[in-house]
Amino acid sequence: MRAWLASRGHVSAASPSEELRTTLRLHEQSGGGTSDLLLLVLAAAGRSPEELTAAAQLPDPDLVSRAQHDVATAADAVPGADAVRFKADDAAVLRALYACVRDEGGQAALGVLAERELEDSAASGAYRTPAPLADLLARLIPGPPARVLDPACGSGTLLAAAARRGARELYGQDTLPVRARRSAVSLMLTAPETTVTVRAADSLRADAFPCLVADAVLCNPPFGVRDWGHDELAYDPRWAYGVPPRAESELAWVQHALAHLPSGGYAALILPPATAGRASGRRVRAELVRGGALRAVIACRSARRCRCTSVSRSGCCNGPNPAARSASRCCSWTRRKRPRGGRRRYGRSHPHPGRRESVGIPGLG
Repeated sequence: MRAWLASRGHVSAASPSEELRTTLRLHEQSGGGTSDLLLLVLAAAGRSPEELTAAAQLPDPDLVSRAQHDVATAADAVPGADAVRFKADDAAVLRALYACVRDEGGQAALGVLAERELEDSAASGAYRTPAPLADLLARLIPGPPARVLDPACGSGTLLAAAARRGARELYGQDTLPVRARRSAVSLMLTAPETTVTVRAADSLRADAFPCLVADAVLCNPPFGVRDWGHDELAYDPRWAYGVPPRAESELAWVQHALAHLPSGGYAALILPPATAGRASGRRVRAELVRGGALRAVIACRSARRCRCTSVSRSGCCNGPNPAARSASRCCSWTRRKRPRGGRRRYGRSHPHPGRRESVGIPGLG
């Protein structure tokens, strides 16, 4: 029907992204996938509009050959990318993708692909971090860190926020290869001046950066995971504050983040509120406080109104520092009454030890 209308001069009123969305839907019904198109988005984003127009007008066999060549040139930029082979049946999708990148940009095309196959799954315990919350977490890190790690990077939202804060080296890891590749492509599009390194593996069981010492760690780890490797990692050297119980995968992620920090380095993690109160993790939490690792706990009161239901409490930790064992505190980010015996100073620069307060995040309500 579409070909018949085009032959009679009827131009589609749909936007390029809508055209790509429709073409992908028809393509998936015939058994095609979308993960192989991620590299093509990155390659097409580096082409001029004239080159993309010429590519979209090629006959199907030549279009497939052109897309294959473009993907080969971009494969080196995404470490661990699998070989991609396009077929003649993919021509319609390739043409729509080139047109979408030409008219609306690479991020628009990447967003359409995410709708089809890369949607974050609630069943996996992974959620996309809202951009305002990602920016808040990045601002919790003092100064602009040069090297930032996200061991559960997902779509790369936290690393993108770190890049906006001036980070020059971005390291990410995710269990699903398709999400790791998506994160790498998205970061290369949004922060082309940074060095992006993303790997696909389970960070707890197979750390892709065992020797990396980052200036900061930002992470929104999966929650409620019982099969995180408790038995096989019982003697792991990362558990400096105690072996995390089987039901406390979040405390494993906290110690994994601390293991990648130098003395005085900072980590900010988004965790469910149960992490702060479950009896099974009491001993590890106590050691984190006694050791001076826990610096702040911030309850996000507007998290209930956002789609990311796991986002309700964030913790800010810093690397082990023997001289700061008495510096553990819960920071208040809004003005408070003067505590008994305290000084009349408020705000982030003068946190009150032992205080906790909810904070509103603009854009999440």
